[in-house]
Amino acid sequence: MTRPTAASTAASTAAAPHDDASGHAFGEPATQPPLARPAPTATPIHPLLAGRWSPRAFDRDRTINEAQMMRLLEAATWAPSCANGQPWRFVAGWRGDDAEAQARWQGVFDGLEPGNQRWCDAAAALVVMVASPRFANGKPNAWSWHDVGAAGMAMALQAHVDGLATHPMAGFVADRLRASFAIPAELQIVAVWAIGGPATPDGLPDDLRARETAPRIRRPVVELLLHSASARRASGPSA
Repeated sequence: MTRPTAASTAASTAAAPHDDASGHAFGEPATQPPLARPAPTATPIHPLLAGRWSPRAFDRDRTINEAQMMRLLEAATWAPSCANGQPWRFVAGWRGDDAEAQARWQGVFDGLEPGNQRWCDAAAALVVMVASPRFANGKPNAWSWHDVGAAGMAMALQAHVDGLATHPMAGFVADRLRASFAIPAELQIVAVWAIGGPATPDGLPDDLRARETAPRIRRPVVELLLHSASARRASGPSA
């Protein structure tokens, strides 16, 4: 019998999906979304990453409970952060039988710009992502927004594994959210995330449905490498 080498063992481990605490394999949503749109990548990437996208169509009949919401936020808190500063803070509301959670959901919804209210009223949960711009020792943390973004991506990936869709939004009225939830002035509101069960885009307005089904595209990596000639040409002449 041939003994497995360390390299072959590592390759086998990397190729095989691992079960998470809920019993389904990482990278495989708990339920197949109605509109699966894996990214047409130039080189293969993990299905968990290729399958995540930001739809606007949510299943109005699907809700989540506190345990599910805490699971998503737990995932967010395990994102990397500068000096382990953990600058992320959250306001989370979700639709359902929990009156306080429902009130928070409504408060976040009321703080959105009308363009986002057009579609995210069917989202099961709304999460405000907030950054603390200072470390615990009081020194400025110039990387806080970067780290909050990483927390958002961690939450989005966990949601995808759980069969949920996510959509981050920049269209919100910060002062309204700050007043509704007594968010301290020293904290910075970064984004609002919609979370919920995915749905087909049939119920969206025509313009949003067109955006929902448009091809997924990304700029080629070679154009983004600042050390490459292609990137320099794509960026235009230097000042």
